Amino acid sequence: MDVNSILNELTKVSTGVRWLFYGDSIASGVYHTFGMRDWAEHFRERIVWELRRSQDLVLNSAYSGFRVGNLLNDFAFRAEPFKPHAAFIMDGTNDCAAGPDGVNAYMDGLRALADRFKAIGCYVVYCTPPPMYGVNRPLPQYVEAMKKVAAEKETGLLDIFSLWMEHPGRVYLTSDGLGHATPEGYLKIAHDLFRYMGIFDKDNSTVCRLDCGLGL
Repeated sequence: MDVNSILNELTKVSTGVRWLFYGDSIASGVYHTFGMRDWAEHFRERIVWELRRSQDLVLNSAYSGFRVGNLLNDFAFRAEPFKPHAAFIMDGTNDCAAGPDGVNAYMDGLRALADRFKAIGCYVVYCTPPPMYGVNRPLPQYVEAMKKVAAEKETGLLDIFSLWMEHPGRVYLTSDGLGHATPEGYLKIAHDLFRYMGIFDKDNSTVCRLDCGLGL
């Protein structure tokens, strides 16, 4: 399923669209932003203001420390009541603390989560988390697991991990070492999301012209 094209079309429909950001502390965008905007807030600026979609709602119900099991357990409170049309899910940094033995359970959780969103008519984009440094966790295995589930369930996939690894020497400008993005990192993630959806436009967007410090 070409989910990125579907999301692009959602930015053009005449009716309001509800966009949900869901996941762990990286998805939530707290603390490490130092009071600056996270990716969901940049997204809201781009969609609601710059694209003049006044009826759209951008919601972020992610929370620090969450794993995929928390996302499933809290689904009826944090996701379903909002009836989102599209959900961006970033999760895995905490899950990978379980080591290689936890990969299968992680994949099962992602499958179940995709099914629950599908049941309420919501398009899903799985977003791999940014890299971690100096931490003994097998995050790359969990990234690959998310990519496999996304292909299996025909969800969208925004591979933040791989996009950041294309510039490994510069990633340190946007990571605290534990996988949390700084304000510059969140801006880069937002720009990556805009490109994925086909709404990145430096000529006509203030948000797209903001400098994330990577020259990208």
